[in-house]
Amino acid sequence: MLAFYPLDFSPICTDQLSLYQEVLGELERRGAALVGISVDSAFAHAAFRRELNLTMSLLADFNPKGEVSRAYGAWIDAVDHGNRSLVLIDEDGIVAWSYAAPTPLEIPGANLIFDALEA
Repeated sequence: MLAFYPLDFSPICTDQLSLYQEVLGELERRGAALVGISVDSAFAHAAFRRELNLTMSLLADFNPKGEVSRAYGAWIDAVDHGNRSLVLIDEDGIVAWSYAAPTPLEIPGANLIFDALEA
């Protein structure tokens, strides 16, 4: 599961990744891996992971800025950063499911991830 989010250390992103960390063990027990993606650098990601005690991988969509987010339809040109989006990639590397929050102010709940895994 790819979890796109706007920026490390912003209040809503902190809440979002903390929530996902809380359910990470259950996701892994169901055979899923969760990877966070934002436009921050690898250095910012390392500090963010330490600060929040995150164990999931965080990928830096840093240069060229937003290229991966754009490729998965998780980019908002008007604000120049990624949206809060979830993308489930199946075992064959195919997008099996995706969700884009209507606004970057809305956190996609963990229930969406579990529902997508069950579908």
